[in-house]
Amino acid sequence: MKKIAQAMCTIVLIMLAFIMIVPMNPALAADGNCNYSSNVKSNDTFILKDQNGIFVGKADSNAYRYYFPKSTPNESEAGRLVLKGISGKLSNHDVINIQTIDKDVWDSDWRDYDLLGGFGNSKYLYYWNDYGDKGDWEVVRPSDSMKTGPIQYGEPVYIRNVDYNEYLVPTDDNWLTTENSAHTWEFIDYQVKNASFDHIDYDTDNATITNEQIVVVGSAEATNKSNVTSTLTVHLTVEEAKTSNFERTEGSEVSVGFTFTAGIPEIASVEEGITISSSQELTYGVEETFTQEFGVEYEVPVAPYTTEVVEATATTADLSVPYTMYFKTPDGTMVESCGIWSGTSYYDMQIEHHPLTSP
Repeated sequence: MKKIAQAMCTIVLIMLAFIMIVPMNPALAADGNCNYSSNVKSNDTFILKDQNGIFVGKADSNAYRYYFPKSTPNESEAGRLVLKGISGKLSNHDVINIQTIDKDVWDSDWRDYDLLGGFGNSKYLYYWNDYGDKGDWEVVRPSDSMKTGPIQYGEPVYIRNVDYNEYLVPTDDNWLTTENSAHTWEFIDYQVKNASFDHIDYDTDNATITNEQIVVVGSAEATNKSNVTSTLTVHLTVEEAKTSNFERTEGSEVSVGFTFTAGIPEIASVEEGITISSSQELTYGVEETFTQEFGVEYEVPVAPYTTEVVEATATTADLSVPYTMYFKTPDGTMVESCGIWSGTSYYDMQIEHHPLTSP
């Protein structure tokens, strides 16, 4: 085996990505220390989305005397609501009050009238002050629900007005009302929904390396047409297709397709172990392939009138590393999403040569 005569010339990074929805795998669940609870709690800020993707919107005008919240299919127009009327975690059959905090455009005299209710003088719901059962809402799990314990964010529930004994529903003309027919909604954590990626930590001490094998990553030929042994220089193009995939096991949900910038684990060498690459754009819920190409100059002695085959080989292995993603919410709270990063890594590249064998 010969030494590499010159250092790498050029590195060209080509990103090839293909989308694959990643299922949650309970078998990979971590130790339960991920800092996020999906329980809906008193004083949480949330938005409401119904079974058809319709949101409880904002009430921006009192042109109809009261402030009536709209319903909207656009999440960007969803109203921010606060859970009132209970203490602690929300449980099945708890009776709550629903308070809006989107009152910036309201007349100052009306800003204390901020509890959603159903009243006899209108078929549509509007905001008023504490008015007994008319502003009380019972949160109920469907009878076929397999859930137990506190109500969770993202869990389908009914929201029933206690006074009317009817369920919260959006209307065809984009308002809100109550009807006898059950209609499901889900609470969405506003803070987490609007959190921004902060950083990611990898637990390399608990990484696993499997499926190690040696593969050819580049080859070239050198032919000596003279009658004396000559040292020839060949140019090898080395290609390594590394993969990356993030799979959540617990903690805060992360939307498929979410992009962020961070490094990923890779095996530097047998001696150095696992390191973290330089930062690059990554996509959550998508298995990505990053093809790295670079050139290597190599000098090889070639006997007269013969051809030498020069091959670059590397060890490839499947690498799995636990991770914790950190997200900062608008109120400054840090929440975590935990899981397993997995990918293919290349290391310990070697260059060898041998005479070309005639077919």
